[in-house]
Amino acid sequence: MLRRWEVFHTAPHLRSEIVPRASLSPRGVIALNKAALELLDEPEAVELLFDRFTNCIGLRPSLLKHGHAFRLNSKGRGRGRLIRAKRFCNFYNIRLENTVVFNRLERSGEGILQLDLMNVTEFVREKRRVVA
Repeated sequence: MLRRWEVFHTAPHLRSEIVPRASLSPRGVIALNKAALELLDEPEAVELLFDRFTNCIGLRPSLLKHGHAFRLNSKGRGRGRLIRAKRFCNFYNIRLENTVVFNRLERSGEGILQLDLMNVTEFVREKRRVVA
């Protein structure tokens, strides 16, 4: 029988405190782990930026007193933070079927954390398969 093998490209369990990670859900929630927050110098809020030509979201550290800044909300008991960005996603017509994880996080020379929507891995949660 001919087998059609697929290579599993995701690395084994990586400590989430070490590798910067960010994701975006269909509900417009951006999740950042502790390492991603450290790239931003752990601000209390961020300004959301968007580059229409490269389809890239930018997070720029900000102060909460700025009216357009988005608060970094606690994410349960962990050290990650959430940004509720539904209005931002709606405005820029960012529509997702499933949650995506950004494959590479970069910080620009201006201190902006860049989330490239063209370089993501879709995270699909399926029902468990029963092995007979």
